[in-house]
Order: sequence, then structure tokens, then C-alpha cells
Amino acid sequence: MNKYNMFLVLLLLPALVLPIQEVQYVADTNTWFNIWPFVKQVKTKFDKHVFLAGWVGELPYELKLLVYQLGQHRSNNQVMLHNRLILHGPPGNGKTTLARNLAQVNAYNFCEYKGSTLVNKYVGSGAQAIEKIFTQAIEDALITNKPTLIFIDEIEQIAANNTTEFRSEHDAALRTLWLNLDQYKNDNRIFFICATNNYKELHPTFVDRFGTNVVELKNPDKDTRRLIIEYYFSELAIKLDPTLLNRIANQTKGLSIRSLEDMTRTVKMKAELENEGIVLNEYIWQVIKAIKKRNSKLSKLYELANNNDKLQKLMNVSSSTYYLAATTAMLGSMLASTILYLRSNIRQPLRIT
Repeated sequence: MNKYNMFLVLLLLPALVLPIQEVQYVADTNTWFNIWPFVKQVKTKFDKHVFLAGWVGELPYELKLLVYQLGQHRSNNQVMLHNRLILHGPPGNGKTTLARNLAQVNAYNFCEYKGSTLVNKYVGSGAQAIEKIFTQAIEDALITNKPTLIFIDEIEQIAANNTTEFRSEHDAALRTLWLNLDQYKNDNRIFFICATNNYKELHPTFVDRFGTNVVELKNPDKDTRRLIIEYYFSELAIKLDPTLLNRIANQTKGLSIRSLEDMTRTVKMKAELENEGIVLNEYIWQVIKAIKKRNSKLSKLYELANNNDKLQKLMNVSSSTYYLAATTAMLGSMLASTILYLRSNIRQPLRIT
């Protein structure tokens, strides 16, 4: 290899060996049970009796239709109009629990997955995993003679609408997912539910396949908070004055069902440790203040994730910073290679031919 070919190799080497940034998602293995500990009968607008274990207050209209539809499908083996549903809303309000309850009440097989675990392995594994989920669901339905409810949490890990680098694996999984949704449309052996905290982040083509079967589970309102707080305190053998209960419901605006449960249990623990199990009003206000402080940062992150403009700006800044650093490193390496080449040749006398 002559000196000029060597010089060319030195110039191109940095571009060939620049590290590729990998994105790894870590699955949250925590699960929450009994978030809705109530059983309530609700009459829908179409005058049908709908039972849904674990629900407080009025059912959203889309969910009423869905619950009724699932019941009809179970009893009469009818084909449903839309065998899929998106659940979205802030964390801690029972999206996973609702999916489990729908399967249990209607005697469906239940298969649960997390989007982050389906696409963070190796190239091609995401699409294969999605294909296997639907194949296995059909097999289970045939073996048990019962429909299968497929539930995928963190669906934004697969179905996010963005153009960031290194998403080829996610895109392949997403295409396989909506192809299967199209293939099994109106198939009464399968019901598909997915959940996300970041609904606005989902790809519009993916969302379009769900029609009106999109239900938002918001943080509970004042009346619902009062019921939840009263229930959890009663489970701990603590009875609150109605006036105090109303004050607590007013002061816990914006807290999720999970946070309300945490609050009651923390108050009870504080009373056991500090006052022989006797609950003082000051314990309640101290715990509420601490939980609000803990949740404030999480709420800001949730709002950021649901604001596409801010999220895109953040992604652009991160991308620009990465490529600026990569370009600087490449130019620096090229400059060093040039200097080394010139130094090795500067002392050689010029040959005149």
C-alpha cells in the first residue's frame, strides 16, 4: 500500500468506526392490584344493565358500549364491530386492572405484554414477537373454546409517531401489529387492548384502526376521590369525619387512584410509628404534601411527553448535540491524520524529474 492509499484510509477510518448510539428501554415490572375495589351497577343510555367490577362513578360512553358488547359476544357468540380498544391517561388509574377485569368478567383468556420488552432485543425480534402473540392467542382460543384478550401496555414503545434514528426495529414491529389487526378485524376469537400514558405520541395510522374505541382514564374528580379515600381508610379501620373527608377530597385534586391509596397507607403507617396507631389530622396533611411534591416532577414529565411540540424540540436538541459532537470528533481525527501524514513526508527532499 503506497502512502497516498494509506492517507485515504486514515481519513475514512473515523467515519467507519464512529459509535452508533443504541436506545434500550427497561420494562417496568411493577403491577398494581385492586386499584378499583368497588363493584357498581350502571345503567347505560340504551337501557341495558352493565356490570363492571372495580369501577367508581359513571362509565364513559364508549366503555359502556364495549362492556355490553363483550357480554353479548360471550352469551350469543356475536361478531363484534370493533375487537380492539385503546386505554390512555395519566399513570396510576387502573388501565391494566381494567383490562384484567374485562377478561375476568367475560371469561376470556388473558395474555399480557409490555411494549418495551417486545422491541429491545435484536433486529427482527419485535416483528416476530408480535406475530407470535396473535398466533398464540388464536391457538389458546381454539383449545379453550374461549376468546383471548391480548393486552399490550406501553404501546407507545412500538407505535410512536416520530422520525428519530434507530427506530427500524420499532417500525417493523408496528407494521406487523397493524397488519395483524387488519387480518383479525371482527374475528370473535380475539379482543385486543393496548394502553399508553402518551396518547398523542401514537402514530395516527395505528390509532385510526381503533375507530371510536378509545377511552381516556383521567385522574378521579372530587366525588370519586371522596369515595376512594373513604374506602381505603375504612379498609384500615379508620373512620373519618365527613367534613374532614370533604377537605381531603378538595386537597387531593390531581392525584391518581394509586396516589390516594398510597396516601391512606402512609398515614396509617405514620400513626403506628409515632402515635400508637392513632391518626392525627396533621399526619394526613403532611403525607398529602409529601405525595404532591413527589408527583410534581412526574406530572411535568407526563405533560412534556404529551406535548408534541416540546417533545420534538427536545429530540431535535438531543439529535443536534449528538451529531455536532460526532462531526467535531470526525474533523479532529481527520486533522490529526493529515498532520501525521505531513510530518512523515515533510523531511523528504523534493525530487525534480
